Amino acid sequence: MWFKSEGHKSTYQKLMTKANRTTDDCFYASAIYLLSAIDHKDVSRFISPDEIDFTNLRQVCSPWSNSEKSLVYLANALFNNEQADVADCFRSLDSKNIAAALEALRMRYGG
Repeated sequence: MWFKSEGHKSTYQKLMTKANRTTDDCFYASAIYLLSAIDHKDVSRFISPDEIDFTNLRQVCSPWSNSEKSLVYLANALFNNEQADVADCFRSLDSKNIAAALEALRMRYGG
């Protein structure tokens, strides 16, 4: 699995532990992978073994950068098996976040 930084990897491992999930759970793993790629934002309070609280996370992330909001939007789509507009998800991402988004898609759908 590719990580954009050591911080991304460390945050992913911590959040997966908090959620009490393994990489076999492609819904949690792909969403947490994207959320942990968001630099300098603590999303841990929105993650539990029972859910990822995207309703409140989307409200909190409203002042964040477009790139950060795009990662939240795509994570929500992957977790809740919803459709997401590709242009909306990828338009504002830099090359590292595009790579992270593609990795999350592989995690969720295989490949």
